[in-house]
Amino acid sequence: MPRSVRFLAAFLAALLTAGSVAAAEVSDSQQIFRIKKILYENGILGDLDFPDGNIGPETRKGLRTVEALFGWPKTGQLSPKLYRRILVLGMPRDTTWAAVSIGEDSTEAFGVWNYESREKAVRLVRKRCADSSPNRKGCVVRSAKAQGGKTGWVGAMKCTRAGDAIVGTGYGKSIGDVQLRLLRRAKDRGFDRGQCKLFTLIAADGRHTK
Repeated sequence: MPRSVRFLAAFLAALLTAGSVAAAEVSDSQQIFRIKKILYENGILGDLDFPDGNIGPETRKGLRTVEALFGWPKTGQLSPKLYRRILVLGMPRDTTWAAVSIGEDSTEAFGVWNYESREKAVRLVRKRCADSSPNRKGCVVRSAKAQGGKTGWVGAMKCTRAGDAIVGTGYGKSIGDVQLRLLRRAKDRGFDRGQCKLFTLIAADGRHTK
């Protein structure tokens, strides 16, 4: 076979191989679940989808949203590259709103962040709080926005003593700022530091601590 023909055949084979690799998509159900859980917690999945091991139309819509945030072509496919990017490096950092919620009878708090709006962040976190218990009393919600390069932090707290309890949410420029605001509020109500528990603290850029 002439050298030019062999070169052309090798070139075409390389193109076909590259195309098959590009078309590859993560298919393991546990890996899909992990990514969908991240998308759900960050307000990417729509109301018609939820974390499971399947990729449906709503999941692909969410994946296209993430790809657009990364500045990638919107394929709607969970490629190995996108999987690693989300899992290892996290969601895009142009997020804006963070919110936390704690029920009046709660022993835990919930936090979410997303890049779209206060309304969506509040709706998502209130739903998570309400879904945690069918008998949950009203959920207290606080949201914050990252502005001017400064991260907005929000947090939740519950203080208890014999015959009395309070729950509260607050926001500030740092974790310490939020904690100080919450504890000052508890002190004003006559609670000691040891009677209070700080729950979820979350930033509008996606960082959080428990």
